[in-house]
Order: sequence, then structure tokens, then C-alpha cells
Amino acid sequence: MMTKHSTESSPNGSRLRAFLIFGLKLLALVVVFVFKTPISQFLQTTSIPPNFIDAVLLFVTAHLIIDFLRISLIGLYNQRHGLPRGKKSNFALGIQQIATIATFMALVIAVLSIFNIHIREVLTAISIVAAAIAILSKDYVSNMINGMIIMFSDDLSLNDYIKIGNQKGRVVDITLLSMHLMNEDDDLVFIPNSKVLTEEIINYTKRPVKKVSIDFEVSYAYLSKVEELEDYLITVLSPYSEEIIDGSFNLKVVSTQKDSALFKFQYILKGEADKRLEMEIRKLTIRKVIEYVHRQKNNPKQQPEGTPEAPLKE
Repeated sequence: MMTKHSTESSPNGSRLRAFLIFGLKLLALVVVFVFKTPISQFLQTTSIPPNFIDAVLLFVTAHLIIDFLRISLIGLYNQRHGLPRGKKSNFALGIQQIATIATFMALVIAVLSIFNIHIREVLTAISIVAAAIAILSKDYVSNMINGMIIMFSDDLSLNDYIKIGNQKGRVVDITLLSMHLMNEDDDLVFIPNSKVLTEEIINYTKRPVKKVSIDFEVSYAYLSKVEELEDYLITVLSPYSEEIIDGSFNLKVVSTQKDSALFKFQYILKGEADKRLEMEIRKLTIRKVIEYVHRQKNNPKQQPEGTPEAPLKE
């Protein structure tokens, strides 16, 4: 097997960087607070509003409190659930989104305070058009609410391999508006959160066992015995005996048609096999089925070779 080299920074490095940024923000707050009087006196000689420094202190203080709560809650959650440092989780995504919204609200309040505008006056002014805004933005609001539900749910998690409607892939990100899936063709698919909660979802990662199913169709003209095809596929996958549970192979006849039969070949992977390995075995199986049919077509009486060559690792 080829070894994967990660280019991502270590969890300890990310944690140290986060604390360093937090410390710099706290230092900036202390400096602004200590020199508030001379800075205010300087601003009086300029065209900048005199309460600008108060607005900055308000925003920086609120931002630091929000940031501290975000780091603390995520850290406590990871410690309680035994998650390694730096590992993304649905809970962390939800807290991050809430922190972003809270920081934006603090920024709006700080900007309004510069011009001596009270938030109550703003809410009163927009209450007239609130109904129209709600109607126009109902899809966005629905997606945001559904996104928060997904983030704090255990049904779907990052890196889960799922199927939603006709889309199948790995969950790489969840935002307030959509879920991002990386499909088998490495295409990034964006699915609205409202659709995620209304569509039927198959979560292959949450299954108790890592059972893999491969569907294919073979014409009767190129099929002598089902047992022969099953033995051939089992022999083909012998190089992966360390990754597949022994005795878990099963070739099912799903349906029979006039000129062909639809098969489902199944096996169970050991432990937490990665998706790349699963796709590698699946690709090899499909190719060997095609090779089997081709050999039977050229010489129906000749059985396929017993021991195929070891598959190349991609």
C-alpha cells in the first residue's frame, strides 16, 4: 500500500497558532484600553467621531469573549468525546457558525454606536419591512435553520460517505446554506440544507459493518455457472485478503431478464478502511468482470485463469 503524506499542519501547531492569535487580540485590547484617553484626545483634533474608540473597545471585547467561548466549548466537547485536537466535528462547525453570526452582530452594534444610533431604533425602523424581508429570504432562513440542525445532529458527520437522491459522495463541509459532497469523480456538489433534511439519505459510513456492494449485469451467452463467476471474483481479490473479512464474499442474483442476469457482489471490509481503498477494490472488480466476459466471448468453453496477476496500486 502507498503511504499518504499529509500536508496539513499538526493539531498542536494549529492549537498554538490559535492561542497566539487570541493573545495578540487580547494584547491589542489592553493597549487600546490603557491609552484610551490620549487616543480620544487625538481623535478630537481629527474628523473621526469622538466615540470611535469606544466602538472599537466594544467590538474587540465582544469578539474576544465570543472567541474564548468558542475555543472553550469546542475544547470541552472534544475532550468529553475523546476526539483528537484539531479534528473537525459537526459540533465545532455549529459553534463556529454561531460565533461568526455573533461577531457580525457585535460589529453592526459597534458601527451603529459610532453614529450614536441605538439598536432599538434600527429594529423599529426595519419592522415595517420585516414581513417583506421574511418572505423574500424564507429560503435562506430555512437553509440556515436546517444547517444548524444538521451541524448539531449525529446522523450526518464530516467525512461520512452518503447518498442523497441521485448524488453520492463524501461530506467535506457543512455551511449554513448547503452541504458539500465530493463525489466519485472528484466533483464538488453543493446540496441545499433544506433538501438534505427532506430527501431520503443513505449513510454508508454509519453502517455497523463496512459492507461493499457492486452491481453488474452479465449476458447468459457469456455465463456458464454462477459459482464459477463467484470463485473467479474471490480469487481476483485474494491480494486484498488482509483488508477483506474471510468468508464474507457473496454473489447474489438480483434479477433475471430475457438475455441477461443482474448480479450483486458483496464483501465486508475490516476495520476503518479508507474510501480510496474501497474504490480501488471496486474498480478492480468491475474490470475483472469485463475481462471475464471478454474471455468467455472469445472462447466460451475456456474457463478464466485461476490466479490473476496482483493489481497495481494506484
